[in-house]
Amino acid sequence: MLVAFVESFKYVGHLIPVACLRIFLGGYFLKHALAAFQGDYLLKAYLAEDVRNHLPQSTAPEWFRWFLEYVVIPNWQFLR
Repeated sequence: MLVAFVESFKYVGHLIPVACLRIFLGGYFLKHALAAFQGDYLLKAYLAEDVRNHLPQSTAPEWFRWFLEYVVIPNWQFLR
């Protein structure tokens, strides 16, 4: 089994579409990440406000809700 696995590296034709897909997805995510950083995503507390609005109906454990409410939300700029 190990020999067959090592010998399969000779036939990389099946890896070319996978490599192309990985390169495409990497570029796609990089483009959208740069657009988010160039916008006002890091200047306003959009995510912190969304978390604050969701906390009352959340089914998260009490210790995690306390951590979000008293540590993460007030320090959103430091934890971004």
